[in-house]
Amino acid sequence: MGSELGALTEWNESTELDWSLLKKAPHKKLQAFVKKLNSLYTQTPALYEKDTTSDGFEWISVSDSKRSVISYIRKGKKEFLISLSNFSEKTYENYALGVPKLGTYKVILSSDEVAFGGTTSKQSRAYEAKRGKTDTQPYFITLNVPASTTLYIKIEA
Repeated sequence: MGSELGALTEWNESTELDWSLLKKAPHKKLQAFVKKLNSLYTQTPALYEKDTTSDGFEWISVSDSKRSVISYIRKGKKEFLISLSNFSEKTYENYALGVPKLGTYKVILSSDEVAFGGTTSKQSRAYEAKRGKTDTQPYFITLNVPASTTLYIKIEA
């Protein structure tokens, strides 16, 4: 309650949210990100179709503690989505991310976009998967991962 606009105080059921926060750019940008994230959820079956079964989720990497990066796959009946989160203050250039299939991948949402208060423009570059076991996956893509960012990545149909 209130986290979608960056509330500065703990939620209190006897008062309303501090809607005046939306007059400030950082709070408005956070709200824009949450709106985009909610839209991604409703438009991406891989995020909800198998939400209650273990075959709807697969770790790619949970052991990159040196760089504080985790990645996993959310699976639907026909598609999948990759989530990669960088919890460190460092940007990683040419980061190798394991992927399950050959093909072309795109970042469809980045929490570091300028529109959301980040520092990078929308990533529209395509990443071609290459053969080579990386983490738990048989293929990999190489991309730049901004500091303190989550990327959502999808294979092109």
